[in-house]
Amino acid sequence: NYSYENGDIEASVKHYATASENNIANASFKLGKIFSIENNNLKSNEKSEFYYARALNQYIADFNEKPDGFSAYCIAWLYQNGKGIQASTDEAEKWYKRSSDYGNPDADYQLGYIYKDINKNELSKKHFAASLHKYIELFNENPNDYLAFKIGSFYQYGLGTEYDINKAIELYKKSEELGNKKAAEKLEEIKKSQSLSASCVVTAACHFGRMINTE
Repeated sequence: NYSYENGDIEASVKHYATASENNIANASFKLGKIFSIENNNLKSNEKSEFYYARALNQYIADFNEKPDGFSAYCIAWLYQNGKGIQASTDEAEKWYKRSSDYGNPDADYQLGYIYKDINKNELSKKHFAASLHKYIELFNENPNDYLAFKIGSFYQYGLGTEYDINKAIELYKKSEELGNKKAAEKLEEIKKSQSLSASCVVTAACHFGRMINTE
């Protein structure tokens, strides 16, 4: 990880490979990701699929040995995205449910979108609401920029809760204060959207005024 974060990709691949051979699922997953990056001179679809497949088997072994929400989530993600295995929404749903049972809010978040895509709106709302509740609990225990940003997105898009742009702005600001750069981008996006909406209202009012004058 240290090598990867400091830009020494070749060294990171070497160490991840050693860890992968020693059944560290996260290392295999990292290698699958590295070999899939488009602008990476190490890109290799064959190697990417090999390591993603190895990661899947290792996560399943980890889960069978000691069930937990993280391993189940990773398995679900690999099935959902067809990495190292043929894509299967049914398998992804099954494993996200297992991850959710262990309290993983990310799993409920993914289930919310899976059910939204197939028009199971009540189930979608249920899992988005469960996800939001878990994120808020985690944030209250340990406030950090990621959780503030995540919770803000629920209010911005009305996921499992009422749409509330003011709450979204409040949480994005909190996230920005805690060092999240994406939160600043979100705030700018909302600002532009609000300015555009105000402009449209003014334009419509002017147009309506001209119609009245014409009549």
